Amino acid sequence: MLLPGDLSHADTLQPLWDSFGRLVEPLTSQRPWMVTQGNHEVEKIPVVHSQSFTSYNARWLMPFEQSGSTSNFSNIHARND
Repeated sequence: MLLPGDLSHADTLQPLWDSFGRLVEPLTSQRPWMVTQGNHEVEKIPVVHSQSFTSYNARWLMPFEQSGSTSNFSNIHARND
């Protein structure tokens, strides 16, 4: 399944990230999910979150290294080998 961003609309509220994870766990445990980040995953707020996408990266690590990428954000690459 491909989920194109704006996963939980938690907007820095960590309990909402957790409840979304519990909600989708029956589905994510049955088949692979590929997700991409949206504007609601940014969560960069000075002092509170100095790094962008902290919650997203902690919860939704994609197989970016296997695709030859160096970032969890660009996990879909077209190859012409």
